[in-house]
Amino acid sequence: MSDDHKTNYGSDRARDAERLARKRGWEPQEPVPFQRNSLWLLKCTTCGREERRSILALIECDHGDSANRSEAYRRLEQTAYERVRAAGWEPIEPYPGRLMARWRLKCTTCGHEVGRQTTPAKARPCTHPGAQPKEPKPESPAEARKRRHKELGWWEMNSGDEAIEPDGRMWLQCRACGLCWLIDPAEERHCKHRGVGDPNPPRGKKRKPPASRRRRR
Repeated sequence: MSDDHKTNYGSDRARDAERLARKRGWEPQEPVPFQRNSLWLLKCTTCGREERRSILALIECDHGDSANRSEAYRRLEQTAYERVRAAGWEPIEPYPGRLMARWRLKCTTCGHEVGRQTTPAKARPCTHPGAQPKEPKPESPAEARKRRHKELGWWEMNSGDEAIEPDGRMWLQCRACGLCWLIDPAEERHCKHRGVGDPNPPRGKKRKPPASRRRRR
């Protein structure tokens, strides 16, 4: 990396930034900002024009004449157009003159308009917010089973492969009364809130039902 592009923090960074500004025809009018993308007040040593520019886009002054822009500015502008078009955007207004400035762009696919910066990190492809939503993800058998149990007022006391016993039955706990039952999937129904439940439910898997609906013994 050349000396003109050193950006170390502290006094070394400030000296390097001031040297770069004077090399490109600017005289600083205020201390160097701490952040590289902050705007810095500079004055052209040729035409006396004052502008705020970022250290990241510190190019020569065009002296107010857009027809005589410097070669550096033309390269910067060309790079910005290449970046946004490669990401699938088309500008709908002239280039703003700085990489960190907001630029009105239009997606060439869905027509969505945004204000984007042209730095490599910001010139990302469009997410097409106005496009048709994606197809919903198909429901897995386990998800369908849990949804059905929730509709019937049950908690599954185990998860994954442990949810189903070797004989095909499942341990379910009533959300209202807290009773635990070993139920055959073919006989699933709402809890009757009677009895004491099946013996030997899985340890550590029981939940407390809501206090207002807890079964009185």
